[in-house]
Amino acid sequence: MRKLTLLFLCLWLPAAAKPWSKAHLSDEQAAAHLLSRFTFGARPGQVDEVARDPQAWFEHQLLGIDDESALQARLDEYPSQSMNPEERLQRYLPDNLIEKLSSLEPLPPEATAAERKAHNEAIRSYREQEGLHTFGEMRRELVGQRVLRCVYAQNQLWEVMTQFWFNHFNVSYASNARVHTLSYEMEAIRPNAFGRFANLLVATGKHPAMLAYLNNAQSVANFDQPTLTTPLAKRKKSLQGLNENYAREVMELHTLGVDGGYTQADVTELARCLTGWTIYPMGANGEKLRERIDQGKLPMAVRQGLFLFRGDQHDAGSKQVLDKTYGPGQGLEEGEAALRRLAAHPATARFLSRKLAVHFVSDDPPPELVERLAKNFVKTGGDIRSWLRTLESSPEFWSAEAREAKVKSPLELVASSLRCLDAEVAPQADLYPWLERMGQPIYHCGPPTGFADVAKVWVGSSALVQRFNFASALVHGKIKGITLPPLGQSDLERLTAELLPGRETTRTRALVVQRLPQRIRQNTGNETLEMVGLLLETPQFQRR
Repeated sequence: MRKLTLLFLCLWLPAAAKPWSKAHLSDEQAAAHLLSRFTFGARPGQVDEVARDPQAWFEHQLLGIDDESALQARLDEYPSQSMNPEERLQRYLPDNLIEKLSSLEPLPPEATAAERKAHNEAIRSYREQEGLHTFGEMRRELVGQRVLRCVYAQNQLWEVMTQFWFNHFNVSYASNARVHTLSYEMEAIRPNAFGRFANLLVATGKHPAMLAYLNNAQSVANFDQPTLTTPLAKRKKSLQGLNENYAREVMELHTLGVDGGYTQADVTELARCLTGWTIYPMGANGEKLRERIDQGKLPMAVRQGLFLFRGDQHDAGSKQVLDKTYGPGQGLEEGEAALRRLAAHPATARFLSRKLAVHFVSDDPPPELVERLAKNFVKTGGDIRSWLRTLESSPEFWSAEAREAKVKSPLELVASSLRCLDAEVAPQADLYPWLERMGQPIYHCGPPTGFADVAKVWVGSSALVQRFNFASALVHGKIKGITLPPLGQSDLERLTAELLPGRETTRTRALVVQRLPQRIRQNTGNETLEMVGLLLETPQFQRR
């Protein structure tokens, strides 16, 4: 299927469709650049494969149709991957709740080590019997599935964009969004990573992870406003509770940008449009409310999966956001309409286009490129595939200034190292501590801004030391769950070219050889391993 698709693309694309030719790049150099930006790193032999027709490879990646059954077989090692969101909520629980459900008596502070061991064993046995898992297991599976996708996915561009959009619409596992973080990526971000931005915006806004993280689940109409089910005269002050957190961040971080022309009044009015957007209750505490909803006894309620719209908490008054009037008397549709209008705003196009250019081109992208991307975004209604085509076909993307201009994030460094060395990554691979030490504890970015995407964040002295330590630990087999294929002297030339595709490998290797004797003395390792470790530490490999 893959070969037939590539053949079709080769026949369909015009022969002159080589945007890299004006930059005087060979097909091999073009392939290396595409792989450095639109994947998590080249696998052995992939540069030569893509060089046969770089443009056809890019178009094929935009389709995202490769068979991922081999990857899925690895992901199936994680129980959470085969569960729906409701099942995960029922099966992954905090330790204290599992202990409570087990009916075991809590241990007193003075308990002995033997008593603690027996207690923990009893809880483990109970978990296995009931099919329960801890939040700690959820975190390990969350990080593990992300690493496995980065390393093994055939649809690499889909993974790159999934990571890009998750960071843009960041939620933190270390918040009250914890139990929903995995389904947020799988049900809101991933399916919409290549679609239209408006659909992605609405999907993230409705998801329980975002509703919990930015507190919109608790946002209800103020008592001086009527709801869809209760006239103003009958409202109770106890229902007061407009929360503007999500409305503010959706304007500042998700759409218009801080200079997008909105006011505090717009934030408040948008928050009013989004009142009643909450989470369908699960667990014992939500039993009575579920019964009312399922029996149709909660008027004007709309359930969509774990998203719940409550008309009895929605501000039914008239609002005005960016000179557009919503209401009175509207329900769920006015919040959706307001978000879609924000998604289509020219300020959103400019804000997102610069962010895309920063990620794929350089930390300070040319304004001309940003403007071209913004025009495409507006013209196509935020079609992400078309947006990416405009980026890839631009002269700025292929310019000498853009090539190797981006410093890899820790996740990109880890994934590219594993990919280029053809590493075997076990489900229990212990990589999160390394990502944390290098400054990117994935899924644990507290602020809604997400992780920064510029070099100065990643190249501090402490972070660089940790990058070098990671390279050394990797090649010496000191990372649990990671296995490298045997590396002999005959592999060295191949690895040098594939680790640094399209670069001045002769000069780079000369610099590595100068440092080799000291590294061998320090680690008493063999020459090939030490050279591979040093290659992973070079500035060339640290960039993409």
